Amino acid sequence: MDQADLNVSYGGLGRRVVAYWIDVVIEAAVMLPAGLALGTVFASFGEDTAGMIAVVVAGLVFDCVYFTCFESSPLQGTPGKRLLGMAVVDLAGNRLSLLRASARYGAKTLSAVVLFVGFLQIGFSRRKQGLHDVVAGTLVVRRPLRAGLVRSASQAA
Repeated sequence: MDQADLNVSYGGLGRRVVAYWIDVVIEAAVMLPAGLALGTVFASFGEDTAGMIAVVVAGLVFDCVYFTCFESSPLQGTPGKRLLGMAVVDLAGNRLSLLRASARYGAKTLSAVVLFVGFLQIGFSRRKQGLHDVVAGTLVVRRPLRAGLVRSASQAA
């Protein structure tokens, strides 16, 4: 175990699953009205199948943009991860580039391919990495929600 690993707490499987479901609710709140509007537009032209395809494609694009942009932003994580005190970082602990965040998102397909085993490995690996984290060279770390308050309280003591 590296000395650096002793000072880091990783985001475990349970916490990451809850964060994911928070993100699903947020995405659904945005995409449901947009999907209904898009479907209605296509249906008005008699293109039900094209409308369904457009809604699915728009949903996939939105999902990709949501995760990639939030994880490469200064927030370093989606709203779900941030609410649960987690951040996505590279192996050196730095913020992800847009390219690395995109690679992480794309590698989630690999994690899901065989019965979601790539996600389940989060619960069993030392650094709580899923297959997509290993492929992209990322970690999900736990951080205090109010780091400034934690530091202030410890300095006051």
